[in-house]
Amino acid sequence: MDLDTFFNVNQGNWISQKTAYNPNLKSHTTKKGKVCINIVNNHSVNAKKILEPYNSAQTNIKSYSVNWGKNESQQYGLVIIPNDQDKQQIYKGKIHKYNKNFEKKILEGYFELENGVLKVIIKTGEIEAEERIWFVNSNLKLTNSIIKKSKNCINISFTSEIKIQQNI
Repeated sequence: MDLDTFFNVNQGNWISQKTAYNPNLKSHTTKKGKVCINIVNNHSVNAKKILEPYNSAQTNIKSYSVNWGKNESQQYGLVIIPNDQDKQQIYKGKIHKYNKNFEKKILEGYFELENGVLKVIIKTGEIEAEERIWFVNSNLKLTNSIIKKSKNCINISFTSEIKIQQNI
């Protein structure tokens, strides 16, 4: 699966269930909700400012809005900035997470898509989050995440998402 296909399949409405485990507290939580992922056409003014440092001729930069929560009440923006593809069909690049209007960068990391699995790594100070996302098919997406602080695991999660054709 190439990068464009991966993100095209990712768009749409999903119902989600996430189970997280905190090994320090020996406790877990389970959350259910909806996720809606859409491409942002014609980058917003704020997104354009973000992209200025990058080659303006690079046309494969994409922006997405992500709404999530029980009523999709929480929102953020993603900007995907791929590097040039290498010869082994491994797609790499940067990923930036912004508030809903692309006014303030919240996080920055990098990604690698290999053999249909997207690995995203974000580091801030002593915290490192690694997320792996893959599709069983175009209507079933799975994610596992590990969050570490000073190289010690502080949270593990597994998420399953089912694509839906209309709001439930």
